[in-house]
Amino acid sequence: MTNSKRILLALVAVEITLIAIRVIGRSVLPLYDDAFITFRYARNFASGAGLVYHPNEWVLGLTGPLYSLVVSVFYLLSLPIWHAVTGMNIAFDAITLFITFLILAKGREPLAAVLFGLFFAVSPIMTRICAGGMEANLFLLCSVVSIFLYHRGAKKAAIMLAAASYYLRPEAALLVAVLLATEVISHRKKPSERYRAVWLTLLALVVVVPPLFLLYRYYGHILPQSVLAKTGRSSSLAYVIKNLLIPDPQCFVLLPLAIWGFVGVMKQEGFVRTYAIWGIAYLLAYLAGRPDMWSWYGAPVHYALFVLAAAGCARLLRRLLERELPPQWIAAAGGICATATWLLVLAIAGRSAVTTYLYEPLDLWCRQDGNLEHSSILASDIGAVGYFSNARIYDTAGLVWPQALSISSAREIIETRHPDYVFLNRTASNMEMMDGEPLRKSYRLTETFLVPNNVCTIFKFKKEWIQEYMIFEKVGE
Repeated sequence: MTNSKRILLALVAVEITLIAIRVIGRSVLPLYDDAFITFRYARNFASGAGLVYHPNEWVLGLTGPLYSLVVSVFYLLSLPIWHAVTGMNIAFDAITLFITFLILAKGREPLAAVLFGLFFAVSPIMTRICAGGMEANLFLLCSVVSIFLYHRGAKKAAIMLAAASYYLRPEAALLVAVLLATEVISHRKKPSERYRAVWLTLLALVVVVPPLFLLYRYYGHILPQSVLAKTGRSSSLAYVIKNLLIPDPQCFVLLPLAIWGFVGVMKQEGFVRTYAIWGIAYLLAYLAGRPDMWSWYGAPVHYALFVLAAAGCARLLRRLLERELPPQWIAAAGGICATATWLLVLAIAGRSAVTTYLYEPLDLWCRQDGNLEHSSILASDIGAVGYFSNARIYDTAGLVWPQALSISSAREIIETRHPDYVFLNRTASNMEMMDGEPLRKSYRLTETFLVPNNVCTIFKFKKEWIQEYMIFEKVGE
């Protein structure tokens, strides 16, 4: 069997593994609550109301408006949104794996290509992000393709794609900066090429600036309200490190191998080194800013960790073994073990408890009251309840309702706005607030959504955030 056929078989094996695990993960893991915010924007856009959360209220509560426009196509086609979005994310991951595998294999590193494919496919955090329904998978693919195009000589296309990715995640501005810096450094000894980076910079601005004028015209500012709402809120340094570098046990095990791989790849020019620089720049930016963050923000760093760990592991195995391992058999054996592990997870955990005991009952509750669209609801987690009810939402976090940022507390919003319903996380502090005067006379508890097997439920209430909720209904005077 020729070497090219071995590599092709290995690629097929890891692609099948990834798709199988992502499909299993889609059953085990729920959508992120924030995904429903994107869905509501997309649904309104598809219906002709505009890219808004509330009709006639031009507030951009999306960090990635371009992703919402992509999702709106599914509404225009009348496709089931959950299957369509998660299926799309699986496709994005499969393409990301395909491109990366070919890059690593072409560099005469078939073992590294196979190891990357297995690391990326089996990853708990990447499977969680894929099932979550956010823009991270598309942003990761755009990042990979941008750097790939740059090193293939299609630098204008690379810069344009990286710049357009700004409307998926604002961190893309840093990706553009990395590509431009790479261009400057690579031509520092070629005076005739020294101005190429300037033209590429202008090209990036041509892509980014016109949509900014549209955002300003329609929304009154160029920064998303979701970003403005998080200004001043920060995460601890330890929390940022955990989310970006060691979000799960697999990443913890692979981190030393990634450091070892980094030492090797920094001596070689090409895709892997440039992506490693982009991943490190991304990591450093988050460590410096320590913004309020969620798990899907870390996808570009997780990918870098898998690529570097694969390179490091392959480098280590070459030193320890006297003969080359057949890539197709490693891919097949690893794929079978990885898929069997996730099937075991499905057998033990079953279908997502959040989907079964929260999203579906909440959807049913909203459908039973056909008048919710004309009601008002106060909520801190506005995703699922806002999407299923299509009600007027008083958003305590200020993501889609800027007025909340000038109000001191949820209690004040309730006392001044008198919402028809109050949708709160099931925490001790929220229960104490609703049980106190005068709210106990104005609202009664009507629904509680509990999630079995949630470790937080071993206590009656928790102070911190948990994805369990209570609904209070306003009572008559």
